[in-house]
Amino acid sequence: MAIVPFAVAFSRMYLGVHTLLDVGCALAITVVFAAIVQAVSVTELWENPFAIALGLFGFSVLVLVYALCRRDVTPAMLEDCVKAAAAGIGFAVGYFIERKWVNFDTKAVWWLQGIKVVAGLAGVLAIKSGVKALLGESMAVDALRYFLLIVWILAIWPMIFKAFIKKDEA
Repeated sequence: MAIVPFAVAFSRMYLGVHTLLDVGCALAITVVFAAIVQAVSVTELWENPFAIALGLFGFSVLVLVYALCRRDVTPAMLEDCVKAAAAGIGFAVGYFIERKWVNFDTKAVWWLQGIKVVAGLAGVLAIKSGVKALLGESMAVDALRYFLLIVWILAIWPMIFKAFIKKDEA
């Protein structure tokens, strides 16, 4: 499993989409992040959804602040960082909501699994296109879209599905 980050790093350089400096920094961040996750996973914090969500939220905010403070970041790179940070914040919020209140059971009969996928994807497409159609195009709208997409996937859709499907049907 440890080979995956190195294989991805090599492939990014091989394809010519990143420099050695980009890949080196990303690998350093990956190693640090993996060490933090490993250290936390053996503590009682791992069982606390609030602590995990807070860590994810903090990391996402750091990405956003870092991108906003850099003077050499191109507009395209800044937009990508804003989207990634918004998705990370959405993941933190969605994860906390799901673990605290939803506790969605992923097992179901085959036809309910199909409904989950089709209706969930319809919601994703509605958010992705609908928010842009309603609010236009801007970095703030993109951030909102990515935040809502992740919260929809992790918490809102499972909450809706769980409310309409009784446990004995699944």
